[in-house]
Amino acid sequence: MPRHQQPRMGSSGGRPTTPVARAQPRGHSPASGFHSLAADASALREQVRTLRQSSGLPSTPPPISDVRPPTAISGGPMSMTPMGTVSVTPHQTPSQRLVEPTIPRCPVCHDTGWVRYDVQPSDTRFGQAFRCPCQREADANRRAERARDASDAAPEREGCTFSTYEARYNAGALQAVAAWATGYVGWGCRIPGWSPWLFLHGGYGSGKTHLLGAAFYTLLDAGYAPIYSVSPLLLDHIRDGITAGDYSERFYAVRDCPILLLDDLGAEASTPWAQEAMFKLIDYRYRLGRPLAVASNLSPDELEPRIGSRLRDRKLSVTIQMVGPDWRTH
Repeated sequence: MPRHQQPRMGSSGGRPTTPVARAQPRGHSPASGFHSLAADASALREQVRTLRQSSGLPSTPPPISDVRPPTAISGGPMSMTPMGTVSVTPHQTPSQRLVEPTIPRCPVCHDTGWVRYDVQPSDTRFGQAFRCPCQREADANRRAERARDASDAAPEREGCTFSTYEARYNAGALQAVAAWATGYVGWGCRIPGWSPWLFLHGGYGSGKTHLLGAAFYTLLDAGYAPIYSVSPLLLDHIRDGITAGDYSERFYAVRDCPILLLDDLGAEASTPWAQEAMFKLIDYRYRLGRPLAVASNLSPDELEPRIGSRLRDRKLSVTIQMVGPDWRTH
């Protein structure tokens, strides 16, 4: 036996110890590396064979001559399947696994809900996506649902209509509010003679809330997304966003809504935060001319001076004083 292969004697019992295998330098034995690659390839083929069998496919791929090109849906290896599913038959390649084409309900957007205009790059619509006309009804329903969720309209408000309003003392107010609600034709559009702001003030129970409720549901039925809220509850909702972590989102959702109806202005707490938050809401809509209807038991002179001044702006607002008895007690 060569000297370098002789076993070494152990320190106890005189038994020979197994020689410790030393790592060979890289590239030392090309033959051993080749056998390692061959073993890896064999293991990989075995894994592929196992996967094909578990998928219901033959353990070995078909010969090249058996590969068939994709055929029409009617006949051939493909069968009619429901929308969005794939029909796979034996001996099919991935290129043959076709999704059954379906006829879209909308020929314009192909049921995506969005369209692009084929215009020149200089056009402002170039490269932008727009809602397809087929989605108008669905979008209107979603906007109405969001408006209902964001509003404080109690169930009894649904009975507030212009036809059920007692106009004995405030026939002019009824006509003005109805004209304001029916004259709204969308943000950015204004018909001649229509004022975007409306301010109702008067004593308790004079019908201000009834008229705002009727205007709210008239706008809602017309497909718009108004928000109706009582001033103290609105500020509570915004302030709760401080602890919830979404204060800005709540504030901007009210500030930027298409049309806002605010009831009981002046009934909120007269804290510095409440006064400043309400002023920011109203001032933003004032500067942009966004529609706003306000009802209050206080006259413009009794409100916060900055808010009262904006509500009396004759270029933007129509101010109506409500009279008559308290209908809640009659």
